[in-house]
Amino acid sequence: QRAQVAQACTCLGQFRSAMSIIWKLLLVSAGHVLETGAYSKAVNVNAEGSFTFLATDVTPLSEEEEALNDALKETDDKPLRGTGRKWLKVGRPQYVHWAKTAIRRTFCESGLGAGQAAFALLTYSSGHLYEFDSVKKNHTRHAVRLLKEKFPGNVDIAGGLSNATVERFLKDHSNVTCDMLIVDGSNSTSVLHDLKLFANLASKKHLLVLDGAPCSSDSCIAAKAAWDSLQESGCVRSSGRMAVDSKRGFTYGEYMKCDLWPNLSYASPLNGL
Repeated sequence: QRAQVAQACTCLGQFRSAMSIIWKLLLVSAGHVLETGAYSKAVNVNAEGSFTFLATDVTPLSEEEEALNDALKETDDKPLRGTGRKWLKVGRPQYVHWAKTAIRRTFCESGLGAGQAAFALLTYSSGHLYEFDSVKKNHTRHAVRLLKEKFPGNVDIAGGLSNATVERFLKDHSNVTCDMLIVDGSNSTSVLHDLKLFANLASKKHLLVLDGAPCSSDSCIAAKAAWDSLQESGCVRSSGRMAVDSKRGFTYGEYMKCDLWPNLSYASPLNGL
């Protein structure tokens, strides 16, 4: 009997190992990346420090998003190549989930890019977007035109460098707070400055997203360092992170009251993630 029990335990262990390998292969084929080794899994860190999967919303592209993609295909810089296509499969589901399930109504973003995140948020919510972007790239100009066309009255765009436009916005619109704040991590010279400025816009119950890390490319170093420095100072708290591919990822969490912003109006925990 002991031998039979031992054999059964061995078989059970082998079965669990096999299922673990199969599950990891399924994750990789779905576009997620394991955080250890060569891949990186989309994870959410709960209060106990363990991990759960981020949203995998499979909502088809809306008419508005299809219009954006059609317009982007005509641009000379082709933002739908590479990372752009992978973002549609991996990053977009999380943004759609946030737009559908959260109580957030005001979005503030530095760095519009191709507009895919902005379109996902506005399509699946009744929110208002305040956008800070220099609008120099061709695909960004297309995105601005379509945002104003598809969401009239729901978009305000401050053209220019974010470190100047956000400060001006804070002076001119002191009554505005942002329920979801998205900071562009691709601009290594301004990412830390933008993270600090956006703290002044955060509502009591807010979500902070850093678009730009984690990833394995050198282009993510500045964004990760900026977030890590604020986290070590107790000024932000991470709730989850996702690598879209080797050149792009995003981290999300919330601002915490600290010496940098002692007057932050703060409520925890985050809701609607």
